[in-house]
Amino acid sequence: MKKLMILLAIVVVAGVVYAAVSFQLGQAFEKNATQEVQSLNLAFSQSLSETGNKNLFQIEQTAFQNHIFSSQAQYMVNIGGKEIMKLNAKTRHGPLIGFQPMRYSTVYELEKDANTAKFFQAAGDKSPIKVTVKSDFNDNADIRTEIPMLRYDNTASFVFYGLDSRMKTDKEKSFIKGKWQSDGLKIFGLGAEFVMDGLNGTINLNKNNDLYVGEHSYSIGKIKIDGGEMAKMMTANPTASIDSISYTTKSDKVGGDYQTQMAFSLNNAQVAGFQFGNLKSNIQIDKLPVDMIQQISQMRYRQLSKDEREKLLVDILKTNPVAKINLTWENEGKVANALLNFEAKMPKKSFNQSNPQDFFLNASVDIDIPKDMIRNAMSQSLMIANHSQQDANNQVETWLNQFVANSNGLVVADSQSYKTKIVLNNNKLLVNGVEQNLNDLGKTLPETETLPEMLPEVPSETPSLPDETPVSPETQTLPEKPKNSNNPLENLL
Repeated sequence: MKKLMILLAIVVVAGVVYAAVSFQLGQAFEKNATQEVQSLNLAFSQSLSETGNKNLFQIEQTAFQNHIFSSQAQYMVNIGGKEIMKLNAKTRHGPLIGFQPMRYSTVYELEKDANTAKFFQAAGDKSPIKVTVKSDFNDNADIRTEIPMLRYDNTASFVFYGLDSRMKTDKEKSFIKGKWQSDGLKIFGLGAEFVMDGLNGTINLNKNNDLYVGEHSYSIGKIKIDGGEMAKMMTANPTASIDSISYTTKSDKVGGDYQTQMAFSLNNAQVAGFQFGNLKSNIQIDKLPVDMIQQISQMRYRQLSKDEREKLLVDILKTNPVAKINLTWENEGKVANALLNFEAKMPKKSFNQSNPQDFFLNASVDIDIPKDMIRNAMSQSLMIANHSQQDANNQVETWLNQFVANSNGLVVADSQSYKTKIVLNNNKLLVNGVEQNLNDLGKTLPETETLPEMLPEVPSETPSLPDETPVSPETQTLPEKPKNSNNPLENLL
């Protein structure tokens, strides 16, 4: 009996302590919430001060009730002095929430009123947004944003299938990690339908280095675009589809430089029944200086004077940045590749613009495209615009032959592929093994027949033969180089 009484006393004392700690956390939460609202309003005012209306966006705490284990608050969002919407917040305070050590767990939802009624209607009479914020004793936060399926008006002109976004902060590492996913959306209107399913992605950012350090990735699957009756006037089959699109980038800070890798892929693209295959790219960039890249991101580069731009570019190039780009196109068992390597070298601490040998730009471009791939893709592009198969083949064959003949050696062809290999090494240029004079890069290409415009043919009573299709010659020119084209830095600016 005595042991039972001791155990009961321990439970009572523990309960009182737990309640006292929870109540103290609630009071601290009330104080912190008020300070956060003030900080947000100050930040909005400072960012909008240049617009002449620093009070354009304001948040006001209109009510707060603190209980032992929970609190309730209401916030008003004002835009231009007008009440736009109210947010209701329900908070549980720790020290244990859901059997986890935690200080607070707050759920924010919109309040239904005259201003937000349409959003609630679109969400099936639910709050169109729900945000849950959890905070532990190390000041780390876990933020989850949920948006239910939204459907606007009876014609379903816009349907959003929901969003689940989760962000976590690590104060010790000063890092933000995020993940979001959605079942996609549908948009109907102007005779067109766009369907997109399966959105998901992740974001990892270092808070001290803006958007340059961390990982980003997203993917979008099952995309279908149907132009409806309007598109049928232009093409026989208006539907385009893509199985998935994905993008990933990872950037790491090594010393004072960044190393960045990016990858992009577009899988199984089809347009009007024609298969265009897969497109992939991989990019790696090394030795980009942190401070200078951030400086460029925070200024309007075009507003700098020529001398200021030259100085900034020279400072970046002195770090000897390196880039590698690999592009791959796959279709029907064939593969086209494009490789680009770039390296800047500034061997001297100072740079004299009159002496281009103070700066070396080394680069190489290697392109190999199978003939059948480019011919089929270009022919299909013409056929989408209602050109006949024979007409499209004839036009593409003529254009490609003349393009190669008039490229001044830039493009060469063998029995299988069209190829280009360009090497710039210590300011010496080789094009397909032949050394070129950098001062002659501004030459004008001879006249080359161009592909016909992508417009539908108007049917006539007497159809014309494929070889009777007229072709209008046009003159294509390369951009004119500046007079000082022997200076690669001048050309970059």
